[in-house]
Amino acid sequence: MKIKLLIAGLLLSGVASAQSSVSLSYGLKNLNPTNEQKHVSTLSAKTRVSNSFDANISLQSDVADVSNSITTRTEAGLTYLHPINDVFA
Repeated sequence: MKIKLLIAGLLLSGVASAQSSVSLSYGLKNLNPTNEQKHVSTLSAKTRVSNSFDANISLQSDVADVSNSITTRTEAGLTYLHPINDVFA
């Protein structure tokens, strides 16, 4: 988990001068039929790498109340940007 936070921190530190977005969210999820609650935290960041590519990373953590289990999910992506007007010209 420390490595994931380090990667997220490095990505966040490099987005100050680029076109970027960062979001942090928290939610409470009720599970039926067990009535167990999970606390869900998400950190995501997206930044422009070049004129043609965006990079993004997302970290999600679920903590169950009753069993005290922790589930983590990490996603990373690279998006290619292509103007639509070139396609229909």
